[in-house]
Amino acid sequence: MGPAGDGIYAVDYVEPFAGTAGKAFLEKAKPLVSEAEFKGINRYTMTGYAAAKVLITAIERCGKQPTWACTISELEKTKNVETGVMAPISFGPGVRFSNQKLQIMQADAATLSFKPVN
Repeated sequence: MGPAGDGIYAVDYVEPFAGTAGKAFLEKAKPLVSEAEFKGINRYTMTGYAAAKVLITAIERCGKQPTWACTISELEKTKNVETGVMAPISFGPGVRFSNQKLQIMQADAATLSFKPVN
């Protein structure tokens, strides 16, 4: 939206890159990817990271020969997993969605980013 969008408010469940957690995520990612990949990092990168972290942790709890049934069982035991890029993630028996806390952000056209509103 460019300058016309400066100052508008939006909500999201991932941390904005201009916030402390967003900056930490970018610092962690930078040495791990190419420059082109780094430029392509977006909010979906963060949600993918969070999903992978939760899934891999569940699979690891299944031991050396994980099964899909064990993975689902372990995912259902997931409570308040901190990913650093969104609110803690929780699931439960039959609960396949983690309700996420929304946060208000304000557009900053000068930096082409959003900043958290306190």
